[in-house]
Amino acid sequence: MVEKYIPKFLSCLYDERIKDVIPGQELIDMFHSNQINSIYEILKATDTLALQGMPASALYIGSWMGFKTKLFSEYYGLEITELELDKRCKAVSEIWNADNKNYKGHLQGDAIQLDKEFYKDFKTIINPSCEHMSDEWYYNIPDGTFVILQSNDFDIPQHTNIVKNIEEMKNKYKMRDIYSCALQCTVYQRFTLAGIKQ
Repeated sequence: MVEKYIPKFLSCLYDERIKDVIPGQELIDMFHSNQINSIYEILKATDTLALQGMPASALYIGSWMGFKTKLFSEYYGLEITELELDKRCKAVSEIWNADNKNYKGHLQGDAIQLDKEFYKDFKTIINPSCEHMSDEWYYNIPDGTFVILQSNDFDIPQHTNIVKNIEEMKNKYKMRDIYSCALQCTVYQRFTLAGIKQ
């Protein structure tokens, strides 16, 4: 399912506006088996929340190049607004999602700097990058928001907020837990947690 999107995504990177934006190593990392398996886990979590009536108005924090945005839109009908810290990513995502009718735009910014007023406009929030940021953003989400989160135990300098296991993640992000799992990757574990914030 996911793999069929990869050649199309790679083709869009030849666009003159972005062909020199992304280093080859980053592309390799983007489609490493760890990343693909993590995508499948977040889609399983989304499947589960969809059965609970997950609202369409969604914020995708840490959207990176916007690859998964199209999957969330096409498979689940989510109307996605992206929020990404890395300035390079906007042009890539806009080209990749140009034909995505549920793509609501890409915001460049820091999730932990945004307040409750910002977050109240979204009924579903996806953040597969919790290890890269402190938890203030989560405290600003209204109760009742559907959330899909990922983190890991990979202790490297870029990961400033890792968790050791799924139980620690549940204690950190309080919600009515509907889906959770631990995925063993090559040298670390990736944790997925989804539910309704309370």
